[in-house]
Amino acid sequence: MNNVDLNIFELEAFNANKRTHVACIEELNQDPKVKKYLGNLFYMIDRINRRREDNFVDQIYIAYFHDKIIGFISISIIDDMPLISSALLKEYRGESIGGLLLQNFTYYLQDYYKFKEIYLQIKDDNKVGQSVAEFVGYEHVSGENYSIKR
Repeated sequence: MNNVDLNIFELEAFNANKRTHVACIEELNQDPKVKKYLGNLFYMIDRINRRREDNFVDQIYIAYFHDKIIGFISISIIDDMPLISSALLKEYRGESIGGLLLQNFTYYLQDYYKFKEIYLQIKDDNKVGQSVAEFVGYEHVSGENYSIKR
Protein backbone atom coordinates (compact mmCIF):
# COMPACT_ATOMS: atom_id res chain seq x y z
CA MET A 1 0.00 0.00 0.00
CA ASN A 2 1.22 3.47 -0.75
CA ASN A 3 -0.61 6.68 -0.01
CA VAL A 4 -4.25 6.66 1.05
CA ASP A 5 -6.83 9.41 0.64
CA LEU A 6 -9.37 9.35 3.49
CA ASN A 7 -11.53 12.31 2.51
CA ILE A 8 -10.32 14.90 5.03
CA PHE A 9 -7.09 13.03 5.80
CA GLU A 10 -4.17 12.08 3.59
CA LEU A 11 -1.99 9.17 4.66
CA GLU A 12 1.56 8.77 3.39
CA ALA A 13 3.38 5.48 3.89
CA PHE A 14 6.19 6.16 6.34
CA ASN A 15 9.45 6.92 4.55
CA ALA A 16 12.61 6.93 6.68
CA ASN A 17 14.28 9.11 4.05
CA LYS A 18 11.67 11.84 4.38
CA ARG A 19 12.79 14.35 7.01
CA THR A 20 9.26 15.40 7.97
CA HIS A 21 8.20 11.79 8.57
CA VAL A 22 11.17 11.09 10.82
CA ALA A 23 10.67 14.39 12.68
CA CYS A 24 7.04 13.46 13.42
CA ILE A 25 8.04 10.08 14.86
CA GLU A 26 10.91 11.64 16.83
CA GLU A 27 8.56 14.22 18.36
CA LEU A 28 6.02 11.54 19.28
CA ASN A 29 8.80 9.36 20.71
CA GLN A 30 9.70 12.19 23.11
CA ASP A 31 6.11 12.43 24.38
CA PRO A 32 5.78 10.60 27.73
CA LYS A 33 2.17 9.56 27.01
CA VAL A 34 3.04 8.08 23.62
CA LYS A 35 6.07 6.32 25.12
CA LYS A 36 3.91 4.93 27.95
CA TYR A 37 1.14 3.58 25.72
CA LEU A 38 3.03 2.62 22.53
CA GLY A 39 6.69 2.26 23.49
CA ASN A 40 9.52 3.10 21.11
CA LEU A 41 7.95 4.02 17.77
CA PHE A 42 11.11 3.34 15.77
CA TYR A 43 11.06 -0.21 17.14
CA MET A 44 7.38 -0.43 16.16
CA ILE A 45 8.21 0.74 12.64
CA ASP A 46 10.97 -1.86 12.34
CA ARG A 47 8.58 -4.64 13.43
CA ILE A 48 5.88 -3.43 11.01
CA ASN A 49 8.35 -3.37 8.12
CA ARG A 50 9.53 -6.91 8.91
CA ARG A 51 5.98 -8.28 9.13
CA ARG A 52 4.99 -6.55 5.88
CA GLU A 53 7.53 -8.73 4.06
CA ASP A 54 5.38 -11.72 5.03
CA ASN A 55 1.82 -10.41 5.03
CA PHE A 56 1.87 -7.36 2.69
CA VAL A 57 -0.64 -5.62 4.99
CA ASP A 58 1.37 -4.13 7.86
CA GLN A 59 1.98 -0.44 7.25
CA ILE A 60 2.59 2.74 9.19
CA TYR A 61 1.33 6.02 7.78
CA ILE A 62 2.05 9.62 8.54
CA ALA A 63 -1.32 11.34 8.77
CA TYR A 64 -2.01 14.78 7.28
CA PHE A 65 -4.97 17.04 8.00
CA HIS A 66 -5.29 20.18 5.87
CA ASP A 67 -1.76 19.54 4.55
CA LYS A 68 -0.25 19.47 8.06
CA ILE A 69 1.26 16.43 9.72
CA ILE A 70 -0.85 15.49 12.73
CA GLY A 71 0.64 12.12 13.74
CA PHE A 72 0.61 8.53 12.58
CA ILE A 73 -1.70 5.57 12.21
CA SER A 74 -0.77 1.97 11.48
CA ILE A 75 -2.23 -1.42 10.68
CA SER A 76 -0.55 -4.62 11.82
CA ILE A 77 -1.54 -8.24 11.65
CA ILE A 78 -0.78 -9.73 15.07
CA ASP A 79 -1.85 -13.33 15.76
CA ASP A 80 -4.09 -13.17 12.66
CA MET A 81 -5.87 -10.09 14.04
CA PRO A 82 -5.81 -6.70 12.27
CA LEU A 83 -4.65 -4.21 14.90
CA ILE A 84 -4.64 -0.41 14.57
CA SER A 85 -2.25 1.85 16.50
CA SER A 86 -2.11 5.62 16.33
CA ALA A 87 -0.85 8.77 18.03
CA LEU A 88 -1.39 12.45 17.44
CA LEU A 89 1.05 15.27 18.00
CA LYS A 90 0.15 17.20 21.18
CA GLU A 91 -1.28 20.23 19.39
CA TYR A 92 -3.91 18.10 17.61
CA ARG A 93 -5.25 16.25 20.65
CA GLY A 94 -8.59 17.02 22.24
CA GLU A 95 -10.26 18.25 19.05
CA SER A 96 -11.93 14.99 17.89
CA ILE A 97 -9.35 14.69 15.09
CA GLY A 98 -8.08 11.38 16.48
CA GLY A 99 -11.57 9.91 16.49
CA LEU A 100 -12.24 11.03 12.95
CA LEU A 101 -8.91 9.63 11.76
CA LEU A 102 -9.58 6.29 13.49
CA GLN A 103 -13.11 6.15 12.07
CA ASN A 104 -12.01 6.91 8.50
CA PHE A 105 -9.09 4.48 8.66
CA THR A 106 -11.31 1.73 10.10
CA TYR A 107 -13.86 2.17 7.28
CA TYR A 108 -11.06 2.16 4.73
CA LEU A 109 -9.60 -1.10 6.08
CA GLN A 110 -13.02 -2.74 6.19
CA ASP A 111 -13.65 -1.79 2.56
CA TYR A 112 -10.15 -2.38 1.14
CA TYR A 113 -9.24 -5.61 2.98
CA LYS A 114 -12.76 -6.81 3.80
CA PHE A 115 -11.76 -7.35 7.43
CA LYS A 116 -14.72 -8.68 9.40
CA GLU A 117 -13.25 -7.47 12.68
CA ILE A 118 -10.55 -4.93 13.57
CA TYR A 119 -8.89 -4.52 16.95
CA LEU A 120 -7.36 -1.87 19.15
CA GLN A 121 -5.31 -2.49 22.29
CA ILE A 122 -5.85 0.26 24.84
CA LYS A 123 -4.29 0.24 28.29
CA ASP A 124 -6.69 0.31 31.23
CA ASP A 125 -5.57 3.77 32.37
CA ASN A 126 -5.89 5.34 28.89
CA LYS A 127 -9.38 6.75 29.43
CA VAL A 128 -9.12 9.14 26.47
CA GLY A 129 -8.18 6.28 24.13
CA GLN A 130 -11.08 4.21 25.44
CA SER A 131 -13.52 7.09 24.90
CA VAL A 132 -12.28 7.68 21.35
CA ALA A 133 -12.60 3.97 20.52
CA GLU A 134 -16.15 3.82 21.86
CA PHE A 135 -17.08 7.04 20.03
CA VAL A 136 -16.00 5.41 16.76
CA GLY A 137 -18.00 2.24 17.51
CA TYR A 138 -15.40 -0.11 18.97
CA GLU A 139 -16.58 -2.25 21.85
CA HIS A 140 -14.58 -3.49 24.83
CA VAL A 141 -13.92 -7.21 24.38
CA SER A 142 -11.65 -8.07 27.32
CA GLY A 143 -8.63 -6.65 29.09
CA GLU A 144 -6.99 -4.10 26.78
CA ASN A 145 -8.79 -5.37 23.65
CA TYR A 146 -11.46 -3.44 21.76
CA SER A 147 -12.98 -4.48 18.45
CA ILE A 148 -15.35 -3.34 15.77
CA LYS A 149 -17.21 -5.71 13.51
CA ARG A 150 -18.38 -5.15 9.99
